Amino acid sequence: MSLLRSALAPLARNSRSFVSSPISRTTTEVPPGYKHMQVKAGRFNLEDGKPVFIKGGTLDSILYKLTMGACVGAVVWDLILYYELAQR
Repeated sequence: MSLLRSALAPLARNSRSFVSSPISRTTTEVPPGYKHMQVKAGRFNLEDGKPVFIKGGTLDSILYKLTMGACVGAVVWDLILYYELAQR
């Protein structure tokens, strides 16, 4: 056990150098991709009463309505199937 402990002791002492890196940027400028992401996130963080999955625009609204229609259609189809199977 002491052999294992002595072998792992240097790793434990220097583990901080393995998992962290020095600060590479000293300036406070923000990358352009981050600025673009902030603009997009601002559109989704508005309090307009819409859920986040519809805030993407017209296409998101159409896809949501198609999905809900398919779900309702599947439930009706299942109920018809159960009714027909119960008649046999």
